[in-house]
Amino acid sequence: MVATTQINLKNGWQLHSYDTASSTSDILFTSPELTEGFAALARQQTAGRGRRGAQWSSQPNDGMYLSVALCPT
Repeated sequence: MVATTQINLKNGWQLHSYDTASSTSDILFTSPELTEGFAALARQQTAGRGRRGAQWSSQPNDGMYLSVALCPT
């Protein structure tokens, strides 16, 4: 998946923006560029998931969905 926009922020943080993503968490977990401060933002998720296995999808432009790597291992 290719980001539609990539913005370099302070302290080496990076914001990667996507029109559609299966899940912003999937982007983080599969990114070879993953470092602390890597953030994935999507305007639509088709296979989002949350706490306790909750799953959802969203309509285009119905919200913003964000995952941020704070302490990658």
